[in-house]
Amino acid sequence: MFLSVLGSFLLGCNGTPNQSPTVEITSPQNFSPYFKPFVATATVSDPDGVASELKARWLAGSREVCPLGPVDLQGNTTCEITLKPNEKSVSIEVYDTKNATATATVQLLKDLVTEKVQKPNIVFVVVDTLRADRLSIHGGDPRISPNMNTLATEGIWFSRAFAQSGWTLPSFVSLWTGMYPHEHRVGRDANDRSQFGTLTEDTETLAESLQGAGYETMAVVNNTFLAPSFGVHQGFSVYSYQGADNSDFRSAPQTTQKALSLLDETDQQKPFFMVVHYMEPHMNLDPPKSVRGTFAPPDNPPVNVPFVGKEAFELSAKGGPSPEQLEYILNLYNEEVLFVDQAIGSLVAGLKKRKVWDSTLFVLTSDHGEEFWDHGGFEHGHTLRSVLTHIPLFATGPGIRGIGKSGVLVEHVDLYRTFLEVAGVQKEGRGRNLFVLSQWDKALTEQGQILERWGVAENILYGDPQVSMVTPNHRLMINQKEKQFAIWNMSVDGWEVDLLQEKDREQHANVIIENLTRVRGGIEAIQNVAGMRIPNRDLFQQLKKLGYLEERE
Repeated sequence: MFLSVLGSFLLGCNGTPNQSPTVEITSPQNFSPYFKPFVATATVSDPDGVASELKARWLAGSREVCPLGPVDLQGNTTCEITLKPNEKSVSIEVYDTKNATATATVQLLKDLVTEKVQKPNIVFVVVDTLRADRLSIHGGDPRISPNMNTLATEGIWFSRAFAQSGWTLPSFVSLWTGMYPHEHRVGRDANDRSQFGTLTEDTETLAESLQGAGYETMAVVNNTFLAPSFGVHQGFSVYSYQGADNSDFRSAPQTTQKALSLLDETDQQKPFFMVVHYMEPHMNLDPPKSVRGTFAPPDNPPVNVPFVGKEAFELSAKGGPSPEQLEYILNLYNEEVLFVDQAIGSLVAGLKKRKVWDSTLFVLTSDHGEEFWDHGGFEHGHTLRSVLTHIPLFATGPGIRGIGKSGVLVEHVDLYRTFLEVAGVQKEGRGRNLFVLSQWDKALTEQGQILERWGVAENILYGDPQVSMVTPNHRLMINQKEKQFAIWNMSVDGWEVDLLQEKDREQHANVIIENLTRVRGGIEAIQNVAGMRIPNRDLFQQLKKLGYLEERE
């Protein structure tokens, strides 16, 4: 059992061997340590019969949680502990009357990655607008994303991973800061729709933290909401940004080529953090010739190719596409995903050729998904349901190869925390190490218990402001303008199944709203986003071409 350990004192009070007392540290069998306090208990057994003269103090990691105090007549001592994100062990130091010490430790969790490689390289791939269900690990056709599927199954993948928003800007800023959107306030203003937030200079970003830990930091990004004007470039030594509209952007192969060329120019003596952002399969849907026809036959298509937003919304106005049209549109999307998948395969091959793969943590996710009339809507930015916020997330690298599926509910802010801890950075804030969570989840599952976690999503691009909380069993979504809510049952893999019946709705909603209020301080919409209007004409035109400045029904 990982919850108990037997340690022994090695030194007597004068530094010579004695009849070694023993100390057993046992934690209760039914705790979820990152979310509630638990009581750790140690029992000292002393053959010399002086246990009551001993004193003890408790530590979580290196932090003192219970100061020096007496051991009772039976040799028992207890401490109530709540672990912080970077703490993976509980220790007790026992002092005799002459101040000699001995220590016993419960190593609750392992640093899976850093156990193998200190400060590994980190390659972080973000595929814009990628639905989780395009990967075979989530039930998709394995032909669509063979390279991503291989990487996911070689390492660890999370079946219930959620983004903090359903569109690019607030989602990325949560990745960069470990904050929820109501905390960083970089999104679209709920009242003044011409107002977008920008990341303030006094907010330390993930890249800045890693830079401070000795990492080379570089990024190749292609979405207009990732323009330096939004402050998301902070901390990157090289920030290769190329603005985009729906028909003119840096392609996936060009993005891979640029990323590898940046790697060739870096200081090989330092670890690196590299972000690679692929714009496909974002609208428009116009698969390149190399993949065109793989899934969507090119002859006599039932929709125009390229398939553009204007045509999509015209179909919506008519009640949605026909089954034939919908299948074809999805297959166009699948071809674009395949095109990106091939570029990711080239990126991995390039890392292996440069002999950095074995010391690299490779992580892939999406900023949000994409709706194809699953719930009557199209594209992204208009809802916080799982079709947009349930995203793929997997990692492979030293120490985590071959772990496989983890069913613990995780969020993008957990990914932020993971990167910090892998780099050896200790910092207060949200999020829990993904690999730590997977270990806790596995241990508790083996005991027939559940690691109860929840996720928050908020700030939308179109329509009334929304906030949502997802739990292992339910999703609550609140229209913050109308003060109305809906609550769904969730599948085991994180998708809404059906609305709760009226007799059950209030009971479950009240519990979730209470938790949401505790996290946010309330359920009101985000007001007064952090800082700016669209700063220049070029950026305005790019956002307009992307369709982001239009209001939608």
